[in-house]
Amino acid sequence: MSKLNRAIAEWRRKMSGAGIKSPVVLDELEDHLREDVEGQIRSSADVEQAFNRAVERIGKSDRLVEEFRKVAKVRTRARTLLRRWSVVAGIVFVYSALAVSWFAGLREGKIELTWTEIALALGAIAPMILLNRAGPQVAKLLPVIHENWIIVLTFVALFAGAALMKMFIEGLSPANLVQVQVIALWSLSPTIGFGSCVAAWHDRALAARKEMVNP
Repeated sequence: MSKLNRAIAEWRRKMSGAGIKSPVVLDELEDHLREDVEGQIRSSADVEQAFNRAVERIGKSDRLVEEFRKVAKVRTRARTLLRRWSVVAGIVFVYSALAVSWFAGLREGKIELTWTEIALALGAIAPMILLNRAGPQVAKLLPVIHENWIIVLTFVALFAGAALMKMFIEGLSPANLVQVQVIALWSLSPTIGFGSCVAAWHDRALAARKEMVNP
């Protein structure tokens, strides 16, 4: 079986050279290859012939690389769509809750609402959308660091932002609940763009580290 092991080691080198860098993927392909070869050997097949047949069944390296690229594109597209729809769902939820709160308050006579306050509340959508679109572009300008440090820096930034928002709100003295809600919308709207930037930064750093480990 040493001959088979040498052949498989050479096959792995060729696959890696062709662009299949992930050890997990190579291990999975090797498992399928070994199972196929061992099954043929049990049927009295020659080791070399069994190996060649198994390699043909798995496919050539360039074809496998193309298939993995297609899968990677589909996964990337799925993550992008998930992030975009998460933003849409968040906006719909926030403004639905706000509308219900305002409608109930108006009916019960607990709040007064002006068109200026409505316009200001709706205007908070703009920074949400713009910052969400700008997040991935900003991430391209950030340095590549370990993903764990990105998470740490994210929490530090969030706590710092919360402290600044607390100081900002304390100095405003809003007149009623509606103004408090409008201020909260404008204060929290950058968070969506910030989250998009962090997610893109994390993906970029992870991809760069994989390239460094598997050049």
